[in-house]
Amino acid sequence: MAAGAVLDLAVRTAKGELRNGFAVVRPPGHHAEPNQAMGFCFFNSVAVAARLLHTRLRLQRVLIVDWDVHHGNGTQQIFYEDPHVLYISIHRHDDGNFFPGTGAASECGAGAGLGFNEYDPELVLVSCGFDAAAGHPAPLGGYTVVLSLEGGYDLPAMCDCAQECVRALLGDRTAPPAHHELAPLEAGPAVAAARLGRLQTERDAADTAAALATLSMHHQHPAHAHPAHPTPLVRPASPDSSRSVSEEPMEQDEGK
Repeated sequence: MAAGAVLDLAVRTAKGELRNGFAVVRPPGHHAEPNQAMGFCFFNSVAVAARLLHTRLRLQRVLIVDWDVHHGNGTQQIFYEDPHVLYISIHRHDDGNFFPGTGAASECGAGAGLGFNEYDPELVLVSCGFDAAAGHPAPLGGYTVVLSLEGGYDLPAMCDCAQECVRALLGDRTAPPAHHELAPLEAGPAVAAARLGRLQTERDAADTAAALATLSMHHQHPAHAHPAHPTPLVRPASPDSSRSVSEEPMEQDEGK
């Protein structure tokens, strides 16, 4: 179901039926290799989607951005010699001592899949891991964060983005996204109106947007956090914060 959901979302987006989307699925997938489950991953959902975007829809350039704290060894291996899929992983390496031990700077592809300078992807898939966020015990990831402003040339957009980042760093409640940004369709007013037909009034729409936004904005102590109200992704360090150290994922894959 997880792989199918990602595939359905990717195909509909590639066809222009959707502008974008977030597949909130479990289990994860980027460690899964073609013939072996690994690191809590059974099917490599993003890799399946990328492959079928090429074979079914004939996309020639698919970009996979993986910002999980672990290297997506399965995704890299699957497309290591494939020029139609560019894989970029931003991961913790620790000289090969952090799970799964792969992802060195020298691993740049092979054969037809060796490196690209300009790619111009037709679709971007993101392996969206949040285990680099503060609060994860050391064996599973976790980072303290310093932000330094780099690019950005639209002043209002820069101000809005910087403001929300600072709010998140301070542990403050972030502003709910604008209602129009939550609309998944860009296929025209008629389609969007039909999709939003359940919202009878502007007040209903605003309440719905606020409710969706609060799913990622509730600020609770980790010991009392409820799955429906996750803690902020970035928060100040707290000496009284306590989490049991889970088993390192490497222990789940002793055969690797």
